[in-house]
Amino acid sequence: MTRRGSPSSSTRRAAAPRPQAAASSRKSGALRTPGTSGASHASDAARATGAISRTSGASRSPGTSPRTPRTGTLRTRTPTPLGRIELLILDVDGVLTDGRLYFAPTGEALKVFHVRDGHGIKLLMGSGVQVAAVSGRRSAAVTARMRELSVRHVVQGCGDKIAALTTLAEDLGIAPLACACIVDDTPDLPLMSAVGFAAAVADAHPLVRSAAHWVSDAPGGCGAVRELCDAILRARAGRIPRLPALERDTAR
Repeated sequence: MTRRGSPSSSTRRAAAPRPQAAASSRKSGALRTPGTSGASHASDAARATGAISRTSGASRSPGTSPRTPRTGTLRTRTPTPLGRIELLILDVDGVLTDGRLYFAPTGEALKVFHVRDGHGIKLLMGSGVQVAAVSGRRSAAVTARMRELSVRHVVQGCGDKIAALTTLAEDLGIAPLACACIVDDTPDLPLMSAVGFAAAVADAHPLVRSAAHWVSDAPGGCGAVRELCDAILRARAGRIPRLPALERDTAR
């Protein structure tokens, strides 16, 4: 017989799940920083990616249709046609190199560049397109390589690539939307949003690939710059310039 005023066994069974619900609530609450809400986290994420406008999708390579963008990816404005590009801005580490830094006890020892990238740069400048190398680091190897390729516009130790773009564009009389860049990491997202054509190397950070108008097939330091140079040359002349067999062999 059930005593008056005491809960029945069925009532006790029904009430049992309540501690579990409370524990579940505590677990879900632990995912947030105390004093914040899910809305504030979303707002922070939006501010972190606010430098990139959301209009067009990224494409894999010239001549292919844009890939279907994943939900929440970054996208830049409609690109300037490659045939109208007048200045190509190259990042160095991770683009002209594979991103690895070779250090000795005295500091950086060397950088490794790809010969095909260099030849593509020379072909592009020969067609009338200006080329600039802009790097956040300083390296004597970069100075030597750019001198060898006759690249006159070299900015090293650059902490503000938007300012570097503005200065280069003003000095050369070129509109920023007639400029292209090829980069590999998130510090260059603002630069990508400021130029007319933003490219990324194949092994770039996922956010950079999502923001790019074009992504190379080759990774940084392994011919990615040559791919973009060839694409611009095709757009300007309708074909990649053909070299005599002997000259091709000598260039290597």
